[in-house]
This record gives sequence, C-alpha cells and structure tokens, in this order.
Amino acid sequence: MISNPESRSSHQVGLVAISIIFALISGTAASVTAFGQVMAVTKVNVISAPSQGKEIKLQRFFPTEDDEAKEVFLTQAQYMSSDASGRIYVSDVKANEVLFFDKDGRFVRRIGRTGQGPGEFNLVGRALMTSRGLAVLDRSNNRIQYFDDRGRFADSFKLAQSYGDMAIGSDGTVFAFSSRYDTNEMISAISAEGKVESSFGLPPQDLNKGPKICWPAIGPRDELYVAFFFYPLIQVYSPKGDLLSCFEIDYRPMQEKLSKNKAQSKVAPGGARVIGESIIEAIFVDDNSFYLLYRGKRIEILEFKLDGTFVKTFWTAQAPDYYPRGLIVLPDGGRKTFYLLQAFPENRIDVFAEK
Repeated sequence: MISNPESRSSHQVGLVAISIIFALISGTAASVTAFGQVMAVTKVNVISAPSQGKEIKLQRFFPTEDDEAKEVFLTQAQYMSSDASGRIYVSDVKANEVLFFDKDGRFVRRIGRTGQGPGEFNLVGRALMTSRGLAVLDRSNNRIQYFDDRGRFADSFKLAQSYGDMAIGSDGTVFAFSSRYDTNEMISAISAEGKVESSFGLPPQDLNKGPKICWPAIGPRDELYVAFFFYPLIQVYSPKGDLLSCFEIDYRPMQEKLSKNKAQSKVAPGGARVIGESIIEAIFVDDNSFYLLYRGKRIEILEFKLDGTFVKTFWTAQAPDYYPRGLIVLPDGGRKTFYLLQAFPENRIDVFAEK
C-alpha cells in the first residue's frame, strides 16, 4: 500500500479489523505489521518428493582462464542481470565496473571505474537494461547513470538518499530499495526524471527492527516481486505500490533456518542485531514463473508459478563452502539454463543445465 503518513495512525485500527475479517472469511493467514499495513499471507507448500525435483549439472563458467589472461576477471561481483537478448551484466563493487557478457559467456565490454565523474562509480550497484539504455545504480554517489548500447555515458540523475538496490519498470519508473534499517517504507517509486512519486512496502513484522535486506525483480505485467534475504516470504506489488500477494514459502529447511534466526535474535545482548542465516539468496522472474535460490545442504532453485503454486526444485550437490548469490534463468530449447553468480570460494558465473 502506498504510504500516507497523515492518515496511517487513524486507519490502523480499521486495518486490523479488516485483516481479522479477511482471515475468517477466506481461511488465509493475515497479519498486520507494526506500522498497520495488512498482509494477507498465503502459505505455499514445497513438495520434497523426487518426482518434484530435477538435478542440474555444471556445464561451464565464465570469465574463463583465457579471459583472465586478458585481464577480464571478477574481484567482488555482487549483482547480475540479463536483458531480452540474454546479454548478462555483472556489477563488481571492488573494481567499480560493470562487465558485459553474451549468454554464452563471451566477454563484450566493461564500463566504469572508481570516482565521482560521469561514467565513474562509488560502490557500484545493480545494472539493468531499459528503454533508456543501461541503468546503473551508483550507490555511494547517490545517483543512477545511463549508458548507450556501446557503453558510453548518456546521462544521470541524483537520488535524494542512499539506496541499496533497484528494479525498473517498463515505463522507466525506478523502484529503489532503502539501505536503512529504521525506515517505515522499503521502496521509493522514482520517475524517469528522478522525482520520488511515492513510498511503500513494509517488511514482515519479525524484521521491523532488523535488517531488511531483500531482492527485487520485475514481473511480466510490471509487478514488483520482493524476496527477503532472512525470511521465506515473497511480496508482490502493483506498479502503483498496492500489495497484490504475499507468499510464505512452507519449506522445512527454510522454516528451520527462520526458527533459528528468531531464537538467536531473542537472546542478542544489549539489543544488538543478529544477522542469522540467509534464507533466500536471489529471485528471478520470467513470463510464467518466479524462481528462488536457496543454499542448504545442496544448492536448490525452487520454481513457482506467478500465482504462487509450487512447480519443482532444481538442485545440484555442490561443496559445502559453495556460496551463490545471483540467479538468472534463460530458456535453451526445451530446457532451462541457470546462471549462478558464485561469490565464494571463487567469484565467477557458473552455468548449469538440466541433467
């Protein structure tokens, strides 16, 4: 729901009553955050049967050793995205640059360096292809920069505050995610000219006083999907900021991590924040499904229909210290190809395919 500070407290009691009525007549679990936003939560059961799972195998990775010999390598890549042609954009926060690869992993070009001038970054963030060009979140310079098809700087606009991540709708609206823990709204809707049009989005109640780290993705009708790093929850907002759906993933390993995180937070001395274990490493959305990346005893990619219905689990048995944090799913004939941004022990993109 789009925030309205003047009316929030006057409507809070009414929202609580509405949520209780909704739960009684629909059978859907409804909860109210500390700020009064109603979230009708639909629990989605993940089926662990072998028939609902499919193994994936590592096919290749990039940058390759040949790329590294040409000084094309990743040092601290944290964000990865793709465009309609399958080109992949990787943001390296240590080098303050964005590297372009085609879907086969061939290096195309790089843009950026550390600085404050046009085409320079200070803590580079996510890079997304838009109708205006490649948009790059320049986090510590508090701006978004745009680049043309050849990687040349085009223009930029300043941001009123620091944001940690972003998604961009088809009309150019930027959905920027606050990097602060104490904000009442997670998301600012910013026009293509840089004006904040509205603020909306509240985390699960358990996260109100803790880290609100989350991952955004845009759906086929410009819906905004939000996945939480420390909570097995997916929120879906309309382009105007209305909360459309709220899915809690009822998957035993995720719920066990959540219980452990809650228990740790209760015993934190002096009110200190306990980060806990990550639950959702990344989200990807295409025309038919959304996918969640989960790291447990094995690496799992959970596929759901856009209405929240569970489809299947794709999995791979990697080493215990294997840590992926980015996900892209692209069609490859009748199969799917999965791109995982490996953060540790190596920093590279691993490409998996259905076995």
